[in-house]
Amino acid sequence: MTRAKVFLDNETVTAGTWECEVGASRWEFTTRGEVIYVLSGRMTVHEDGGDAVELTAGSSCIFPIGWKGKWTVHETLRKVFVVYRTN
Repeated sequence: MTRAKVFLDNETVTAGTWECEVGASRWEFTTRGEVIYVLSGRMTVHEDGGDAVELTAGSSCIFPIGWKGKWTVHETLRKVFVVYRTN
Protein backbone atom coordinates (compact mmCIF):
# COMPACT_ATOMS: atom_id res chain seq x y z
CA MET A 1 0.00 0.00 0.00
CA THR A 2 1.19 3.51 -0.76
CA ARG A 3 0.11 6.91 0.53
CA ALA A 4 1.02 10.37 -0.63
CA LYS A 5 0.37 13.90 0.56
CA VAL A 6 0.98 16.45 -2.18
CA PHE A 7 1.95 19.98 -1.14
CA LEU A 8 2.59 21.45 -4.59
CA ASP A 9 1.36 20.35 -8.00
CA ASN A 10 1.65 22.36 -11.20
CA GLU A 11 2.73 21.84 -14.81
CA THR A 12 6.43 21.44 -14.01
CA VAL A 13 6.75 20.36 -10.35
CA THR A 14 4.96 18.06 -7.89
CA ALA A 15 6.20 17.87 -4.29
CA GLY A 16 5.07 16.11 -1.14
CA THR A 17 5.56 13.10 1.10
CA TRP A 18 5.14 9.47 0.10
CA GLU A 19 4.95 6.25 2.10
CA CYS A 20 5.19 2.70 0.79
CA GLU A 21 5.06 -0.71 2.46
CA VAL A 22 7.48 -3.58 1.78
CA GLY A 23 7.59 -4.76 -1.83
CA ALA A 24 9.22 -4.30 -5.21
CA SER A 25 8.21 -2.16 -8.18
CA ARG A 26 9.60 -1.10 -11.53
CA TRP A 27 10.08 2.60 -12.32
CA GLU A 28 10.71 4.30 -15.65
CA PHE A 29 11.27 8.05 -15.56
CA THR A 30 10.69 8.71 -19.25
CA THR A 31 9.07 12.16 -19.10
CA ARG A 32 9.95 13.26 -15.58
CA GLY A 33 12.67 13.04 -12.96
CA GLU A 34 12.52 12.81 -9.18
CA VAL A 35 14.61 13.95 -6.23
CA ILE A 36 13.97 12.21 -2.89
CA TYR A 37 15.02 12.48 0.75
CA VAL A 38 14.33 9.39 2.89
CA LEU A 39 12.73 10.17 6.25
CA SER A 40 12.47 6.59 7.51
CA GLY A 41 12.70 3.01 6.30
CA ARG A 42 15.01 1.29 3.87
CA MET A 43 15.01 0.47 0.17
CA THR A 44 17.38 -0.64 -2.55
CA VAL A 45 17.29 1.00 -5.96
CA HIS A 46 18.84 -0.82 -8.90
CA GLU A 47 19.20 1.02 -12.18
CA ASP A 48 19.03 -1.16 -15.30
CA GLY A 49 22.63 -2.06 -16.16
CA GLY A 50 23.97 -0.31 -13.04
CA ASP A 51 24.81 -1.01 -9.43
CA ALA A 52 22.30 -1.40 -6.60
CA VAL A 53 22.23 1.42 -4.04
CA GLU A 54 20.73 1.14 -0.56
CA LEU A 55 18.84 4.16 0.76
CA THR A 56 18.03 4.64 4.46
CA ALA A 57 16.84 7.49 6.69
CA GLY A 58 18.88 10.58 5.85
CA SER A 59 19.74 9.42 2.31
CA SER A 60 18.94 11.47 -0.75
CA CYS A 61 18.89 10.42 -4.38
CA ILE A 62 18.06 11.80 -7.81
CA PHE A 63 16.37 9.82 -10.55
CA PRO A 64 17.01 11.84 -13.73
CA ILE A 65 14.76 11.78 -16.76
CA GLY A 66 15.61 8.53 -18.55
CA TRP A 67 16.30 6.50 -15.36
CA LYS A 68 14.87 2.96 -15.47
CA GLY A 69 15.11 0.31 -12.82
CA LYS A 70 13.69 -1.43 -9.78
CA TRP A 71 12.91 -0.18 -6.28
CA THR A 72 12.78 -2.80 -3.51
CA VAL A 73 11.37 -1.54 -0.21
CA HIS A 74 12.71 -3.63 2.71
CA GLU A 75 11.16 -1.60 5.57
CA THR A 76 8.15 0.73 5.24
CA LEU A 77 9.58 3.79 3.53
CA ARG A 78 8.63 7.42 4.05
CA LYS A 79 10.20 10.07 1.83
CA VAL A 80 9.94 13.66 0.73
CA PHE A 81 9.84 13.93 -3.06
CA VAL A 82 10.04 16.52 -5.80
CA VAL A 83 9.04 15.38 -9.28
CA TYR A 84 10.06 17.65 -12.13
CA ARG A 85 8.86 17.61 -15.72
CA THR A 86 10.00 19.27 -18.90
CA ASN A 87 7.52 20.96 -21.17
